[in-house]
Amino acid sequence: MDKQPTNQEIFELVKKSSFENQEFFGAIKESFSELEQKMVTKDELKNEFAKFETRMVSKEFFVDKLNEFRGEFVTLIRKEDNKLGVLVTKLGARKVLPLTDIQDVLAMEPFSSSR
Repeated sequence: MDKQPTNQEIFELVKKSSFENQEFFGAIKESFSELEQKMVTKDELKNEFAKFETRMVSKEFFVDKLNEFRGEFVTLIRKEDNKLGVLVTKLGARKVLPLTDIQDVLAMEPFSSSR
């Protein structure tokens, strides 16, 4: 015949199961505690995002600045191109460069001319 568990055996099994559940849920609680320490609050995230937004430039501002730099760069290149043109012309006047070389140099990019 099957032996029925005694009340004591049932009590011990429930007690053991309860202890194991306490350990399990204690470990989960500890894990959540560690996670909470690493997490930021919604307000902290909003503050950090606001700081980031103040340091960020808009697309329009960036495009405007890029166009400004492009304009300054073109101006500098044009000045250097003019200097080169003057130099080549003077070297041609002193017969250092032949006319074909002068024409070739002046026809080069970025700002070709027919001086």
